[in-house]
Amino acid sequence: MKVKEDFNLKEFLIPYIATTIGSFIAAAGVTAFFIPHHLLSGGIGGISILIYYLTGLPIGIGMFILNIPIMAACYKFMGRQYTILSIVGTIVISIAFLTDLMLVKDPIISAITGGAVNGLGMGIIYKYNGNSGGLDVVGAIVKKYYSLEMGNVVMILNGFILIFAAYLFTL
Repeated sequence: MKVKEDFNLKEFLIPYIATTIGSFIAAAGVTAFFIPHHLLSGGIGGISILIYYLTGLPIGIGMFILNIPIMAACYKFMGRQYTILSIVGTIVISIAFLTDLMLVKDPIISAITGGAVNGLGMGIIYKYNGNSGGLDVVGAIVKKYYSLEMGNVVMILNGFILIFAAYLFTL
């Protein structure tokens, strides 16, 4: 008779902790460095930034709203546990995007620093199998059903976002 493996609270909590910390860091990279200089990010955050620039709707609220149908698809295709982690990531990063701060006056330095800080936050999330919602979920669904790499799917979707932004605002 096999003994059921014990529940490991530490292994369960690490993705949630990493998602929380990483989401705040990633959002800081965008809100403190990109937004003050009218730069754009990728993903659902990028779409929310576009909406913010066009309408004034706060980025965090836009992110939360845009993630609602993604969370429904997540539950349907990825299951309950992955969806709960995605919801936590979506809520944390949406709240973190509600801040407004300018740390660097030079737009080039700001773009480089913002990219590095955002990448650090996302790296923390991914290293510990966390999830910030948005295009991460879309990429995971596509990977699960079509064996395409998640990073490639997200990169292609981000390309469309940037092309649309270039069309709206010019390069």
